[in-house]
Amino acid sequence: MIKRMLSFCLCVLLFALLLTPVAEARAASENTVPQVVLKLMKKFPHLAYWNHVGSSVNNPDGVTNSPCPTHVGCSWEPGACSCNSFSNAIQCMGFAYKAGFEMVGSDPRSWEMSYTLDASKLRVGDVIRYRGNRHSLAVTGVKGNVISFVDCNWYPMCQIRWSSMDLNDMPSFTYVLHDPKNNMKNTNVTFFDSTVRRPSSPSPQTPETPDGEIWQTTGNMNLRPNTTTDSAVIGTVPDGARVAVEKKKLNNGYLWGKVTYGLQSGWIALDHCNYISGAEDMPRFKAFPTEVAGGAAFTLEWTGVNGADSYTVSIYNSGGKRVEQKSVTDETAKLTLKTNGSYTAEVQSHSQHAASWVLSSGKIPFAVKPAKDIKIESISLNQTALQLQIGQSAHLIASILPEGASTEHVGMFSGNNAVAIVDAKGLVRAVGVGETMIACSDTRSGRAAVCTVKVTIGAPKKLIQYMSKVRVNSITLKWTAVQGAQSYQIFRKEGGTFRQIATSKENIFVDQNLKAGTTYIYKVRAVAAGGQTGADSPILTASTRPEAASTVKFATKDGKVKVIWTANKSASYYMVYQSATGKANTFKKIATVKGKNNFLLRGKKAGTTLYFKIVTVKTLDGKTFASRLSKTGKVKVK
Repeated sequence: MIKRMLSFCLCVLLFALLLTPVAEARAASENTVPQVVLKLMKKFPHLAYWNHVGSSVNNPDGVTNSPCPTHVGCSWEPGACSCNSFSNAIQCMGFAYKAGFEMVGSDPRSWEMSYTLDASKLRVGDVIRYRGNRHSLAVTGVKGNVISFVDCNWYPMCQIRWSSMDLNDMPSFTYVLHDPKNNMKNTNVTFFDSTVRRPSSPSPQTPETPDGEIWQTTGNMNLRPNTTTDSAVIGTVPDGARVAVEKKKLNNGYLWGKVTYGLQSGWIALDHCNYISGAEDMPRFKAFPTEVAGGAAFTLEWTGVNGADSYTVSIYNSGGKRVEQKSVTDETAKLTLKTNGSYTAEVQSHSQHAASWVLSSGKIPFAVKPAKDIKIESISLNQTALQLQIGQSAHLIASILPEGASTEHVGMFSGNNAVAIVDAKGLVRAVGVGETMIACSDTRSGRAAVCTVKVTIGAPKKLIQYMSKVRVNSITLKWTAVQGAQSYQIFRKEGGTFRQIATSKENIFVDQNLKAGTTYIYKVRAVAAGGQTGADSPILTASTRPEAASTVKFATKDGKVKVIWTANKSASYYMVYQSATGKANTFKKIATVKGKNNFLLRGKKAGTTLYFKIVTVKTLDGKTFASRLSKTGKVKVK
């Protein structure tokens, strides 16, 4: 017995030693794929959905097995809909950023952008934007001019795809995002064929699947969950429909194709279909409602097809009868249905250069119900951020999908009424300095949209000098009052720098103890109740009144009188007044003198007594600052 056990153990040991090189060879093969990519594939499996269906919390690290019901009109804010978000982006861009971050370790938004597509410079983790700036993918491998990649939302509702592409076939390249610190090697990278996608080795009968093959059915085809006629029928692909084959598989001599038609994914028998092309694109719905209100307009949107001249939108009732059809030239159509019930929608692209080129999107289901029964699927606001000053207002407009949905449970709310308030019509009014959120939410569905509102205190719009109170040693300032201001800070420029000189509770201030005939520069700032300050007022240049001439002297000879007074450096000019009696109100201006402090009067009769006064004048920005009348000077003409 012991000998038998020893012999058995020896055989097992020899068998294990024989298998060791095989296991090592397999491990070496698997190691040709970067571990970060294998980890990413495990985290985000092929054909899973990158969303948080069933939860109200954004989960960029998670996937589900369900399509995204709020895919239409979704915003990037975390939790705004069931689409996941990452780095302020959703759907294909958000997922590409997330995949790049997982592989490289930094946020692609901080990476360098290149507008040149060069395979030799691509690295694992790079993000490529293409299809006319409408789609994003993350590079998972490079070999020659072919890349392997992962993306989402190529298939409907944020579904994940692992595939490969020749860069020569990439339509409408836009840019590449690359982290300069990313030195990940691309040599000997294994592409994501069936060997990598499935732990077990593929069947020798299973052909490699080209990406994006278009096949057309030659009859109504059963859609099944597996590649056998014994599996259940989960749907039907109608006669003449063109579908994109995601992968192919041979089973018992029959060729099957994995397709997605409408919201259903499964297998059809390709032996009863015609191969059309491996390069054509198909229109795919990107915005559609699951419920619409009877009699209310609703909108369908789809991805454009290169070379398409027009699109035909068809609506079918539950019996398969077409009840509505509309031809358009762009990628959107607005329709209305009055009768309640279940319907499907289909869009086909057409090209006048190829009469047979008709590609169908597949049919999507939706329901028509009374408005009161229509639940809101998404809410968005016309603005996501507002900057207001106290007293200002703005109008937020909510867009609700589907159109015609009941708004009975929709309301507008402010997160802090001390900062901003909002009424039922979306009128936002700023009442205090700070930051708050204005939300439009539906309490029945839990859908909501948010706008961030930042409120500051305003600035005085006008700052003036109070000219009726011009003094020799003071300046009176006035400015427009600011709503919400508790006080004002007054600044005066000194030595090239503004310095706060006072605080005023009112919108007027007298700056005293100044020099006569001197220019000063001011600005004012409003202060809120919490101490927050607003922007500066316009800058004001002001002046004090000049001093009056202190002395007036004379020189007279041969009927000429020369009037001489003390000079003033701040004077722009002087005015000379004369009187025959010296009494008040008898002085009249006889001259304006610039550039000198004297005036010569001719032709006066000897023995005549004359009286003179001088006014010193300074001009500034079109304003006149005049001194008081000087003391009276008296002279007898010789």
